[in-house]
Order: sequence, then structure tokens, then C-alpha cells
Amino acid sequence: MALYSRTEFKAFWQIDSADKDDIIDDCIDAAIASFTSKVGGRTFETDSDTTRYLNPYLHLSDDYTLEIPWDLCQITTIVTGNGDTIPATDYYIIPRGHVDGESPILALVLYQSSTYSWHNYGTDPEEGIAITGRWGYSIAAPDLAVKAVRALSKLEFDARKAIGGTIRTPLSGTKTPRPGDWPQVVKDAIDEFTPLADTMLDTDD
Repeated sequence: MALYSRTEFKAFWQIDSADKDDIIDDCIDAAIASFTSKVGGRTFETDSDTTRYLNPYLHLSDDYTLEIPWDLCQITTIVTGNGDTIPATDYYIIPRGHVDGESPILALVLYQSSTYSWHNYGTDPEEGIAITGRWGYSIAAPDLAVKAVRALSKLEFDARKAIGGTIRTPLSGTKTPRPGDWPQVVKDAIDEFTPLADTMLDTDD
């Protein structure tokens, strides 16, 4: 799945001809790369399950709480290194009230009544907890992220038209607005989706 597609671009901006399709694709790729680089490299759509491994020594804040270091919006299975499958009835999700597929899970907390343990990692803690699910911010891209990429891709498209429609280095030419001049919707999306730890690191104007 792509965060934004050529079909969506052409429909929204009412472009019927196919002669600029390659340039449109390139502009969208540039916009997605530019936007996601500003929000910690997040993946905003995920259409299939993948598995990642967590180390209990690195990702437990206490015996019961497993912190999730990457965006995970939906869980299919959790298997510890010794082969235990932890059922969903034995843990709860932080934030409470989380809706599957709509936003990231921050942590998983075992109920104190659970007979399972995050520490049952078998031989190697590096692969101690295998979580299979949708690793990404959300299953379907949030509307604000789509609007931001739509605006950036149109900026890039217009800049390329201004120099003859050539394909050039994405979002780096003198005719392309600097991040400080991006539309408000892009700035709003960056504010919304930038992980808290990254907000202190971004000094671009």
C-alpha cells in the first residue's frame, strides 16, 4: 500500500492526460520521502502482518510492562522465546481504549493474575518476545497525513512544471519552497505525527 497514489493525485487535481504520469509518480515519491523524514520515518499504512522481536532486558520498564519501541497498531500474536503464546486476555494495551489499526500501541501490560511472563525468553533474550501484527502507525493512512503528502506532491509538481517538467532531485531545487514555507496542513501534520523524542532534534526552518 502507498500513502498516496497517482490516481488520487490526478483525481484531486483534475488531471486527465497520462503524459505526466512518470513525473507525478516521482513527485509523490519525493513528497512521501520528505514528509516521513520529518516525522521519524513513520510508516502510515500497513497491509500485512510482519514479526519483530523485542528483548525483555531492553524493553521492559518493570516485570509486567513491555514498552513498544516502534509503531505497532494491531497485534495478531505474541510468542515468547520458550514457545508460550500469550493470549490477549492476559494483557492490556496502553493507551487504554486503543482501537486496533488506528494508532500506535505504546506498551503491553500483563495482568498480575496472568501465569505468563515476559521473562520466559528461552535461550536468547534478543529474540525473547516475537510480536506479529501490523507494524506501522495505522492500517489506513490518517487523513491529515494524506493531505500533507497531497500538498507536498503538488508543490513539487508545480516546481517541476516551472522548469519544464524535468525530473530532478526531490524537493531540493531553488524553486521548491523550504520547509518553513510549506502549507499549514503540512506543518500541522508534522506537529501531529512527529514522535516526542524527535521534536527536540529537528532544527530545520
